[in-house]
Amino acid sequence: MAASPRVKLIGTRSDGFSKWVLFVTIAAIAATIAAVSWWKLGYERQQNFLIDAYRDDTIEQAVRKCGNDIRCIPLELRRSRGSADAFVRSLQDETADWTFLLLVLGVMTGGISILGLIWIRASLLAAREANNINAAAIMTSERAWVFSTVAPDGEVEYFHDGEVTSLHIKIINRNAGKSAAINVHTNIHSSDLSRVSEVMDLLAKESLQYDSARNGVLLGPGEEYNREWVWTSHDRFEIEFRTAPVLIVGCVTYETLFDDEKHQTGFVYIIGEPTMTGGPPTLRLWSGGFAT
Repeated sequence: MAASPRVKLIGTRSDGFSKWVLFVTIAAIAATIAAVSWWKLGYERQQNFLIDAYRDDTIEQAVRKCGNDIRCIPLELRRSRGSADAFVRSLQDETADWTFLLLVLGVMTGGISILGLIWIRASLLAAREANNINAAAIMTSERAWVFSTVAPDGEVEYFHDGEVTSLHIKIINRNAGKSAAINVHTNIHSSDLSRVSEVMDLLAKESLQYDSARNGVLLGPGEEYNREWVWTSHDRFEIEFRTAPVLIVGCVTYETLFDDEKHQTGFVYIIGEPTMTGGPPTLRLWSGGFAT
């Protein structure tokens, strides 16, 4: 029987990190960029003010030094240009450093945004998987489930000097689900105590190959029908049992209204001694059953 599906929903965590850590990180970086940008605008205004003040001070010093000599003022300004250029370059270097810092913060924000997209994608995939699990759970609770029980319908008979054993049995197939089971049909085989799993696998595969539409019946919710059968110890799979077959291995195959797959329920009964002389044998459930 297949294991129950499980999924770790990614609602509060995504691939190992909390979504709140992601949100706080993005908010912190955005706030840092805004603060640095605001500071940079004020810093640039201060730089422009310092450049203008330095230029005015240089001109004022040249005029004060040269007095009324008009030819002296341009010469003095050219001599002061070198120190002015160095001052401007220092301011430009500081501006470039802050611009580079903003670029790095922008790249970091882009990386965090990519992580956010990854978290969103993981959340969507988890939501889709959760929806699939919910749909599967609904289908499991509402679909048909057919189970079989076996009862003796006569005494054990022996043929060919006891080499072949036969028993008339009655298989009761009951739909324990909430919707109709379609194309229900049964198949059985014999087995000894050591080959139950092998016989069950072969029987299930053989049952899937039958024409269900021709051999099966419709079974409504809560309904059951009896299938008369003659069980024999004959080994049509040619497994070569080690001991005498004393097990009835069966498989009921059917379809539901919820999918296109064929579902199966396996059952195993052991043939015991009759409770009274001349009476039918006892049949007890044995291990090896399954349901899909």
